Amino acid sequence: MPKKFQLTAVPEKELKKIKGLAAVAVVETTWPKKESSAAEAKDALKTFHAKQPALKPSKNPEIAVRAVELTAGTLSKLAAVVNSGAAPAEMLAQQFDDKTLVGTIYSAVVTHEYMQMQSEFKRRSASPGTRKQAEAQWLEITKASQNAFAVAGLTGANEAKLSGFAKKLAANKDNLNAVTKIVNSAVSAEGPGGNKAPTSVRATFVPATATEIDLVPITNVIPNICSGPLVQGSFTKHFSYSFSLTVSLYVWCPKWTNPFRWCWKTFTIASVTFSLDINVGYKVNCCGASVWGQAAVQACASLVGFTVCASCVGTIVAVAGIAKTPVSGGKCTYGLGIVASLKCSFQGHTLFSRSVTFGYAITGPCPPAILPC
Repeated sequence: MPKKFQLTAVPEKELKKIKGLAAVAVVETTWPKKESSAAEAKDALKTFHAKQPALKPSKNPEIAVRAVELTAGTLSKLAAVVNSGAAPAEMLAQQFDDKTLVGTIYSAVVTHEYMQMQSEFKRRSASPGTRKQAEAQWLEITKASQNAFAVAGLTGANEAKLSGFAKKLAANKDNLNAVTKIVNSAVSAEGPGGNKAPTSVRATFVPATATEIDLVPITNVIPNICSGPLVQGSFTKHFSYSFSLTVSLYVWCPKWTNPFRWCWKTFTIASVTFSLDINVGYKVNCCGASVWGQAAVQACASLVGFTVCASCVGTIVAVAGIAKTPVSGGKCTYGLGIVASLKCSFQGHTLFSRSVTFGYAITGPCPPAILPC
C-alpha cells in the first residue's frame, strides 16, 4: 500500500525552508482622521478591496509529455488521484511527480480515444455494406494512434499493444470510470492544432485564480489601545477552499473520418480541498497599526532520489486603516482592511492562487483630542 500523505501545518520556524517563500513582512498603516459610520466603514473595506492590484494568473512551466505503458497498477494509481479530495497529497502517495502524472494522463486519454474508435469500427464492420470501407479506415486509425504514442516518446505501440492497453483499461470498472471522468471533463482550449501530429507533446497545470472579499470582520476589544505606545496581540484567520486540479494538454482527438486530428484541451483531474490557519500578529495604538502573518501546510516525498513537495501557503501582504467609528460611552471602533495572499503548488507548479480581503475591527477608547502621532 502506498504511504498516505496529508498536508500538515508547517511550524513557524520551518516556514523559511519552503522553496520560493519570502520572509514574512510587517505592513503598517494609520487610522483615518475623519470619523465614519458603520455603513461607511463597510464601504471603505469594499473600496480598499477594489484598489488592490489585479491578481495575475501564474505562468506555469511547460512539461514535456512522455507517454507511459499502461498497466493495471498505473491505472489504479491514477484512479486514486482522480477519486481523492486532496489530489496533491495523493499524487505523492502514489509516487507521481509532474512528468509521470501527465504522461499517465496522456496515455490513458489516448487509449480511451482508441477504445472509442474500436467501438466505431465494430459497429461499421458488422454490416457487409460498410465492412470493406471500415477495414480500410481502421488501418488509418491504427496508424494515427501509433503516432500519438510515438510523438510522446513511446515507440512500438503496434495494434496488439494498443489493444492490450485498451483491455487493461476496460478490465477494471473503477479505473475505467476514473479515466472516463477525465475524458468527459475536457474543454477546448486555445493553442495550436491541426490534422497532423506534432513533433512533441506539451502540457501545463492550469492555476485556479480568483479574488474575494469577506465583509464579516473579526472583532476584538482592546481597552488599553490608547494608554501605551503599542499594544501587541494576535488572532487566527481560518481559510478553507476547494478547487479543481486542471491540466492543459495537446492530445490526439480523432474522428472516424479524421483520424489524425489533434486538439488542445483542458482536463479536470481531481478536486482539491485545503484548510489553512494564519496566526495574524499586530501592534496597535490610537495612531495606527502594524500587521504580519504567514502560514503553510505541506507534504513532501522522496521519489527516485529527489524530493517532491506539495504545499499551500498564506501570507499577509497588505493592510489599511479604513475607518474610525464612534460607538457609545466614548468608545470607537477602529477598522482594518487586511489582504492575504493564498497559493497552492505542486513541484513548482502553481495550482491555486487567491487574494482575500477581510476586516479586523477593534473596539476601545476614542483617541484623545491631542495625539502624538
